[in-house]
Amino acid sequence: MTGMKLEFLVVLFLLGVFIFYMRRRGRSSHRYGANRQAWHSPRTDDRLSALRATTISVKKPINKEAYGVLVKIEKVLSSDVPKARVLAEVGMGAFLSTGGGGDLFADDKLAFTSFNAKRVDFLIIDAFGQPAFVVEYQGSGHHLGGSAAERDMLKREAIRRARIELVEIFDFHSDAEVYALLQGAVQRNFGRFPKPKLEPVETR
Repeated sequence: MTGMKLEFLVVLFLLGVFIFYMRRRGRSSHRYGANRQAWHSPRTDDRLSALRATTISVKKPINKEAYGVLVKIEKVLSSDVPKARVLAEVGMGAFLSTGGGGDLFADDKLAFTSFNAKRVDFLIIDAFGQPAFVVEYQGSGHHLGGSAAERDMLKREAIRRARIELVEIFDFHSDAEVYALLQGAVQRNFGRFPKPKLEPVETR
């Protein structure tokens, strides 16, 4: 009888330890969930409070020089491929992806992060919304900052690997040269032969 009682007490002890452990684990999970919710909520509230406390103003998305390039692009497209469209300041992650549509490996993810947050000045799309070519305006202040060269190198390589034509327009190009560059890109990517004469346009 003594042996049976001892075994019974051991079983009760182990059962009590198991129940105690499970209850502690449940309380910890609940407390972690509450803390996690509290961790996120103040951040959202703080940001909302900051938005309500500050003054938010509207500004031009592109500068005067880039706007002049935009006007020229629109004029070339409307004349030769009226169903094409130009989009300004487009995030590269919106029209480029990695991995070929399959599972992403470490190199695919790293490659995507190298261009995802970067933007192109102008993206020209066809009538079906497919990217046709990219236009980058290299203005007078373009290369200010130490990271500009690295940024441009990564952008160029991503666009090259995607087999999209990149047209780079510099501030020293004349109006005639800009039109020639744009019309050449239209001809190559839309199979059209643009009209050679376009009058220079005024920039605002």
